Amino acid sequence: MKVDVRILAATNRNLEKALAKGEFRSDLYFRLNVIQLQIPPLRQRREDIPLLANHFLKKYRECYSSPRHTFPKGLIEEFIEHEWPGNVRELENVVKRYLILGDIDLPFTRDTAENGLTASANVFHLRTLGMRAADQAEREIALRVLDQTGWNQKECAKRLHISYKAFRNRFKRWGLRRDPMPSNDEPVAVGQFY
Repeated sequence: MKVDVRILAATNRNLEKALAKGEFRSDLYFRLNVIQLQIPPLRQRREDIPLLANHFLKKYRECYSSPRHTFPKGLIEEFIEHEWPGNVRELENVVKRYLILGDIDLPFTRDTAENGLTASANVFHLRTLGMRAADQAEREIALRVLDQTGWNQKECAKRLHISYKAFRNRFKRWGLRRDPMPSNDEPVAVGQFY
């Protein structure tokens, strides 16, 4: 059977070193290595950061029904100064968090009130911001799935594709609990929590 295909392969490994160590097949390397593109990390092309950040803002604003149409003054400068160990994917996720979680502290302290955001006395590193936003987003998703499963924690963990033990640890950390049934045996709306 004849086929006509093009293969696009990407890696963050140094394949030449892997070849030398015998960790990558040389025949596969030479089949794949027709045209090689070296894309420098985001921290080496900081002039792309404002363009990419605005692209992600426009791309996800409608998807998340966000009222934010621009970045607050100073945030792009914070983006440009950040090292971005997670490259473009990290930037994309930070922009998503900014659009989704309007009540989080942004990593700067000035000019936030005029943009409808709460000014913070603390300046958060973007990694800290990301961790807090991710934890808050995970909690909200877990609550939705708990609601769908009638607060069945094992089923919730299964649907979230994490181990039951990992889910229980998060459940305790978030301080979630379902309201007890009232004494008159009237059902409580599923999903009530503290």
